[in-house]
Amino acid sequence: MAVTIAPSFACQHHPARPHLELRVARKVRRSGYPCEVVVDPDPFGPTNPWRCAREAWRRTPDDCTHRVVIQDDALLCTSFAPAVAKALAEQPTGVVTFFVSWIAHGQGRAVIDACERCASWARLPQTGWYPHVAVALPRDDARSLSAFHVTDRQIADDLVLANWAHANHREVWATVPSLADHDETQVSTIAGHVVKNARRAAACHIGDHHPRLVDWTQR
Repeated sequence: MAVTIAPSFACQHHPARPHLELRVARKVRRSGYPCEVVVDPDPFGPTNPWRCAREAWRRTPDDCTHRVVIQDDALLCTSFAPAVAKALAEQPTGVVTFFVSWIAHGQGRAVIDACERCASWARLPQTGWYPHVAVALPRDDARSLSAFHVTDRQIADDLVLANWAHANHREVWATVPSLADHDETQVSTIAGHVVKNARRAAACHIGDHHPRLVDWTQR
């Protein structure tokens, strides 16, 4: 049974890429939803994507049901924000990711399998990381994630997300199709890795289709 959803959106942003946060924030705001831009609190410090992600999760407001954190190099589909609210109404618990890469091995396979059976959800297998390109968590879980203890070496937001989900026994679901994609034109990732001929595209992207055509009750 669908529930009422009031999502809060945030763009996880590094100031070295000023053109990217505008693209994400404008896309969300055009649909009538606010989008907070959360800037890396130490942009000149050592590369650490979790530093900014943690701040985005920490700022989860009291008046939302879910926090949605989007990396600044995400490519969002048409009517992304309303589609997120509609999807979360059918999957209000656990972790929901709106992007899974086709090269993510078992995760990509789970998404493709769901697509082949015309399901709108794929439960992702337990792995050492989960994609953090565009992710939603219930409000209390978002705050729990922001307070999760990590070591100095655990700087990857997708790794911290997985460790938190496993420690707290949370299921991780992916929308099928993905409502976001990863911008392949960027020469480096938010973690500072140089991209060398590696496609990070979504395993099953919505493309030019409108998300209103997706039946989120199909499992």
